[in-house]
Amino acid sequence: MNMYKIWILNVVLFLENPLFAMDHNFPFQDEDADAGRTSSEDSLSILNDKKATTPVEEFTTCRSDDRYGIAIMLLESSTSGYFAKTPQEVLDDFKEAQRLLEELADDPKASDSNKIDANIELGLMYQYDTDKVEKDLETALAYFEKAGSDHHRDLLLKEEYENVLRLQEKQEFQEAKNILDWLVGKDYGPASHLLGQMHEEGKYGVEQDLDAAYEAYYFAYQHGHRSSLADADRITLTWSDDEE
Repeated sequence: MNMYKIWILNVVLFLENPLFAMDHNFPFQDEDADAGRTSSEDSLSILNDKKATTPVEEFTTCRSDDRYGIAIMLLESSTSGYFAKTPQEVLDDFKEAQRLLEELADDPKASDSNKIDANIELGLMYQYDTDKVEKDLETALAYFEKAGSDHHRDLLLKEEYENVLRLQEKQEFQEAKNILDWLVGKDYGPASHLLGQMHEEGKYGVEQDLDAAYEAYYFAYQHGHRSSLADADRITLTWSDDEE
């Protein structure tokens, strides 16, 4: 572990673990608002002095598991601009945070809460397309499901559905259809209902097909979009009128 990472670790422990700081005689701000306060520069100076004489193991074992906290601080430092870093250093911070989270997510000795948090953070990494990791919705969903987070899974599907609507407004029909088909494959009812509307009306680059519309409406109904049943029934009435 290089000196920069040790410095980061010291700051995390100082900010998150007051008892540890007290044990190592780190200064604190006076509780009296009018009293003199130790400046952040002084605190960091003392921390830097301390890191030269304190074994790394003492820092890494003072808490049950601080990998999540370190990873989050590395992620924040790679996006906040708080530290003056080169693009490569920013990327290195991100990759190190990713490594720590992946290690924690699969560690049988880690606490359940830490593993859940790590899987959620990894899912969020892959949910959005950034310059550090390529967007991968399947991987993001896998991490959310591993964390048992229906909330994050549902949010991802909802955001992608809204993305479909935006693409349709911009008349980027093929890309919208690709995402829509993916959402239907994930049993997302609103997406199937929209597909039914597209087939029924023959819009957004899809030809009119009442059979396909009925199937999409009924599928949407089966997966929680209850109002779709009325649309499916309307299609059957259309068929009855045609037979007469």
